[in-house]
Amino acid sequence: MEQEKEFYNLQSVLDTNSYDEFVNKSNIPKEYWVYNIKDYNIYNDGIIEQSKSNAIIKVSNYIANIDQKIKDGKGLYIVGPRNKQCGISLLGTFVLRRALDNLKSCYFVEFSSFLLDITQYNLDLSIYYNVDFLMLDSIDPRRSSKNTKIHDTFSDILSYRRSHNKPIIFSSYMPYQYLADLYCQSINSYVNRYSDLIEIMPTYFLQMCTVDQAILKLQQFSVSENTNRNKVYTADEIARIIISQ
Repeated sequence: MEQEKEFYNLQSVLDTNSYDEFVNKSNIPKEYWVYNIKDYNIYNDGIIEQSKSNAIIKVSNYIANIDQKIKDGKGLYIVGPRNKQCGISLLGTFVLRRALDNLKSCYFVEFSSFLLDITQYNLDLSIYYNVDFLMLDSIDPRRSSKNTKIHDTFSDILSYRRSHNKPIIFSSYMPYQYLADLYCQSINSYVNRYSDLIEIMPTYFLQMCTVDQAILKLQQFSVSENTNRNKVYTADEIARIIISQ
């Protein structure tokens, strides 16, 4: 347990100028280190090829301007469908790795682990407040929580990072506009103001379609029996149906 908690000892990260030490503390999964940004299209899928091309351009532009992004506290919100090899997590780690090259402290954490951590009363959460770059990976609307402590602590972390210009990289399976109802009210305004948006296959969410068509494309959600499966819904309506499951 002490070895795991070492990841939360931010001071041990900030007290060194060693690249290797920053890397060891970053918590980036080892499978993401074998790819470079030029390898992104190894996740090849003709259906989403164009939006992936746009995504890599946006990430490359972010990386090229990373010093200014840090000054502005500007992060990324990367959204894409589940069960498609669209590489939303991989895109985010490209940014973290460049930040590490600049000797900026980084911390990668799956969103489910982040939620678990911030419900604890005896855990040092300083890493989430103070690390230069925080990546919250795989935000999943099916793991929503109305927990008051989650709402309050998450809001506090967002507020602190906003006021100290510390970027957050989000990767998510749901457009950010619907996350306020799931986690905390302030996330919508935070992402809208302090994140560049990258959408992989945005037409999954934007076009008119039936619920069955949306499910066929997303391959990730089920709907209740009382849903009108033949009606054509707007993107907003489909998103709310998905959230309600």
